[in-house]
Amino acid sequence: MTAGKNSENKPPRYDEYLRMYMEMVSFAKEELKRREKSPVHIPREKIDREFAGHNWVLLVDPRIGFNSRVIRFWINGFPPGEEENQWKTMGHRHTVEAVIYVLKGHGYSIIEDKRYEWKKGDTLAIPVFSWHQHFNRGKEPARILVHTGRPAMENIGLMITQQGEVAEF
Repeated sequence: MTAGKNSENKPPRYDEYLRMYMEMVSFAKEELKRREKSPVHIPREKIDREFAGHNWVLLVDPRIGFNSRVIRFWINGFPPGEEENQWKTMGHRHTVEAVIYVLKGHGYSIIEDKRYEWKKGDTLAIPVFSWHQHFNRGKEPARILVHTGRPAMENIGLMITQQGEVAEF
């Protein structure tokens, strides 16, 4: 393996070390600029406004201006469902863990063929690459708060998501 721009197995010259060092220093300065521009507070009114008419809203995500490279945080909403006509997500799995906190509603999730009932205040921890699917059984919309490390996996090129079929449980 070569260092710097050398094509031979020689150590980098002083000017190459200096260039690499200056790249690190300039990264720190640029990082400070990015941090100053990045939001750090999201008022509830903005979340409610963005959630209106949608089933999800991103809260913290690098794609919407946050200086976060390793986490994603959002709210999912599921329309009302009843036993015969319950609302469900498509079964899927991904190469990141997900932590889900139930904000409102009740239903269940199937995680690797095991059923987990949930209600307001419950938490689910979805393991890496496990098949899972969520069902709203209530007459009211359900809302969940979700956290993953997807941006980190995307940044290192290891993010995979597979969609499955809608399972009947």
